[in-house]
Amino acid sequence: MDKSMIQSLSFAEAYDRARTNPGVTLFTISIVTADRHFVTRAYTSHEEVYPLGGLKPVGAVNPNAPTAYHPNRAAIVAVFPEQELILSLGGSAGINVPVVENGELIAAVNFFHDENVYSPAAVVEAEAITQALIPTIHMFRKSQH
Repeated sequence: MDKSMIQSLSFAEAYDRARTNPGVTLFTISIVTADRHFVTRAYTSHEEVYPLGGLKPVGAVNPNAPTAYHPNRAAIVAVFPEQELILSLGGSAGINVPVVENGELIAAVNFFHDENVYSPAAVVEAEAITQALIPTIHMFRKSQH
């Protein structure tokens, strides 16, 4: 999908779109805190078991890293500390799209589904949805200051 074809999306609208294409069993949006040391979950498709908030260290995130595609269970286990919960929610493959501005990571959007569901076209769609989230991410960050 052409990234310019998607208008600005709210978090909930992005989730609705992601359920259709690329498809998700779990969808999350994490925002980097103002001090740039942590990320906090700003949106989740499964709030009752994968709640909003909380802080996780940003770690050694390379802001120049491209979208990460995790094609199978082994990749999810290797990358996500909360792997058991992600796997229990059907996330045995994932796409992680970083949102970077001025060389700094400001957010990450995660799309999870069953193994072997995602294709290169799914990655393009995930990036397009993430691009359309940028205005909403900015509004969320401003509300946190």
